[in-house]
Amino acid sequence: QMVRRIRLICTLGITACMAVTLCLLFTLEDYYLIGNLRILTTWSDGVQALPEKLERPREKEMCKEHHIAMVLGGYKVVNRASALFKSILYHHRGPLVFHFITDEQSREVLPNLFDTWKLPSVRFHIYDMEKYKSRVDWIPNAHYSAVYGLMKLIIPDILPVDVEEVLLLDSDVIVLNDFSPVFDAFTGTNDSTLFAMAENNSPWYTQATATKQRWPARGRGFNSGVVLVHTARMRRANWTEMWRVETELRIKEFGKLQLADQDVFNVLALSHPNMIVVLPCEYNVQLGGQSQPVRCQKDDRLVKIAHFNSPQKMKMKSKYVVHYAQKYAVYQSMDGYVFRLREECAPDNSTSTLLNDLIEENDSECGDLFTSILTKYRTHLYFNGFTPSTDSGDVTLVTQLSVDRFGIFDKVLTSWEGPVSAVVYCTDAELSQIEEFMKVSRLARGRHNIAMHAVFKTGKYYPINYLRNVALNASKTDFAYLSDVDFIPFQGLYQNLRSVVESVNMTKKALVVPAFEIASSERLHFPKTREELIKEWDEGRVRPFRTDILPASHNVRDCAKWKD
Repeated sequence: QMVRRIRLICTLGITACMAVTLCLLFTLEDYYLIGNLRILTTWSDGVQALPEKLERPREKEMCKEHHIAMVLGGYKVVNRASALFKSILYHHRGPLVFHFITDEQSREVLPNLFDTWKLPSVRFHIYDMEKYKSRVDWIPNAHYSAVYGLMKLIIPDILPVDVEEVLLLDSDVIVLNDFSPVFDAFTGTNDSTLFAMAENNSPWYTQATATKQRWPARGRGFNSGVVLVHTARMRRANWTEMWRVETELRIKEFGKLQLADQDVFNVLALSHPNMIVVLPCEYNVQLGGQSQPVRCQKDDRLVKIAHFNSPQKMKMKSKYVVHYAQKYAVYQSMDGYVFRLREECAPDNSTSTLLNDLIEENDSECGDLFTSILTKYRTHLYFNGFTPSTDSGDVTLVTQLSVDRFGIFDKVLTSWEGPVSAVVYCTDAELSQIEEFMKVSRLARGRHNIAMHAVFKTGKYYPINYLRNVALNASKTDFAYLSDVDFIPFQGLYQNLRSVVESVNMTKKALVVPAFEIASSERLHFPKTREELIKEWDEGRVRPFRTDILPASHNVRDCAKWKD
């Protein structure tokens, strides 16, 4: 009986321990819910740890609008930053205002990207960097970022005066956890404190020698990949005059900048110690060639922001870069539509007329179709980089496809040497596969006249008209050849079309290009000449496209007349 009592007590003790453990787990999971989205955490390598205090942000703080600014130049930079956008949205609860300083290319992409994303409690503003470049392009700069790497210095001049604080982020960072505490960095400081930065992870500034001259810095210096700036104080302190005078003086002594705006921020922090607040290192864990991220990680801190600050970015093979590149890939593949579920701070509980209509439509047999018609498809233009044609008489092949049609698309590229504007209907995860195709395709890799656009999948229908219109609107030439991707153009069609549009007045005219299909799917030989085509037509191996199914539609081409 005593043994049974002991067993019962042990059983009750184990049960109690399990109950306590489950309560703790549910408490932790409850903490790691941000809006409707779970935060990604990694515990396997001991890099991340729980914060000391687990507190939900107060409702008033959650509804405070935070401003984030980025300098984004070029199609490919915007594509890389798309994972950064998702990581910010994933880990930040509350209203956001993005300020994008752009060049011509990024300005073509960003408005469409965010307009079609339809993100609750998110606003964005676009600024043309051409209007401001002259304020910094006089500075000699050896950094690979060129003039883009100097634009942070003039943020107070670019942003509206009602923006008092803004977080400046490089495009090569990724957010890994809730970073909202960074916006409290100026709490308790006075007007002399203008910016907040984390320490530089690399020994760059401490390696100055007679032959390796460095701009001066305090200790290891500070990294400008993540900077919180108090623009209101900067304006009151005459920031523009301050940094210009300091920069002109240091150029005479130390020559051109080596690390772009970072050198300027550091000399100001050295000469005005009260100007800077030092951020904890977890807000900017740098992964460059000389960086030593272990200096931050050894403290077992929760990494907030990782920074791929080398020209090689995620191609570096260090264990830290590989580790955080995997996290970048998670955000890259994340379904962007989920962020349409972000919480509004002041939700409207009334049911809109549109929602009432949608409910009625979904109750009908055509509900899915009506939903598809009303869908705003997320769209990302020119994700692969692109050099537009400058020839006014050029002709662009306009097409659309899904990921499984890339084998055929490769054949199309074999026969069409002119500009291409192609839309891919894909998921976020499939987009990375497309980028790999563009890298390995022998034809696509060496060409810069192929513009690729992504329309992201949702629902069960293939929105062919929307896809075609996106590709057509994104083409840059005066003339466009519209074709489905499974129509293989014959060799010379591009040059033939160019000859026609150059010799004929094309005002209010359209050219109809005859199309043929192979009678047997087992035989994929394509006739290369008119004579060979007519011969196979007479033998029944080739026929005009779909004349046996929709003769009224396809006989308009009058292929028989062309044949005779």
